[in-house]
Amino acid sequence: MKVTRNRCLFMKLLSIFTVFILFLMASGCGKDPAASPNPYDPFSVYHGKVTPAEITSHDVRQIVFEMYLNATQFGDIHDVPLGENVDQARKNSGARKDDADGLMELSAVRTKGIEYTDGNGGSLISDIDIDSMTGKAQGSITWNNYRLNGSYGLLCYEENYECVAKGSALVSGVVDLQRGVFTQITLSFYELKLIFNNSGEVVVTGTIAWDFDDGDMTENMTLDVTINDVDDKTYGMFKNFKITAVKGDSGISLEMSGRYYYPDLGFVDVLASPDLVFVEYDSFWPVYGVIVVDNTAGTAAFYDF
Repeated sequence: MKVTRNRCLFMKLLSIFTVFILFLMASGCGKDPAASPNPYDPFSVYHGKVTPAEITSHDVRQIVFEMYLNATQFGDIHDVPLGENVDQARKNSGARKDDADGLMELSAVRTKGIEYTDGNGGSLISDIDIDSMTGKAQGSITWNNYRLNGSYGLLCYEENYECVAKGSALVSGVVDLQRGVFTQITLSFYELKLIFNNSGEVVVTGTIAWDFDDGDMTENMTLDVTINDVDDKTYGMFKNFKITAVKGDSGISLEMSGRYYYPDLGFVDVLASPDLVFVEYDSFWPVYGVIVVDNTAGTAAFYDF
């Protein structure tokens, strides 16, 4: 199955899955959040409703499909090459051991302007300071039509897939100096472009944070981002939206929670599910699982894959 941004494909699949609607005693209301001068604030580029979404079977299907599509596409961005950066940090660590009087001056390695290429004409510029003792890192990254590692975000879906990134981000996190990878990383970007299969394109503004457990078998991601198209039309927005992806023998289990804004309908809160979503390797859509959504205005639904 080829992954694209074509909504027609997703609409054809909507009838496959089941929605159970619950009407609750709880009530609530939405309000338009105050504007913020922060350029990384996802609300600064969001164009859509900010009130609770009406929950009908049709609307829940549309919201969940768009949420799933938008939430699972970001995994590749955190795969930042660090080879030369880490080599400099290791050398600096050795210098610290040899020169006790220079510890403070040598604690942070400034690895500015290191360029990595993707073999396809794209490049990534890494301006990251790495503490040679603690591994703490901060700085910035610039993607110049840089091809990401070739799998669809969290799902490790590789068939007929390609994503190219263009833009820049502030970065902070912790680097494992032995393995040369981030164990924690936070990226903040304004209008980062992701181009899929040389056709579909999205523009992302906001912050995404990751941390990795169990030898990278568990990935925790928190999204505070808006996803727009090139004409500034909003696909969706995530606020404090958390995803835990656990790799198993045959696939990946996904646990999701947080607030999702669908521009035409409003927002829903995704709640803890009694049945985690499960996606087989080399597949894109879940095999089974339940997503629970609540509009905070008296209605909730179970979406059963």
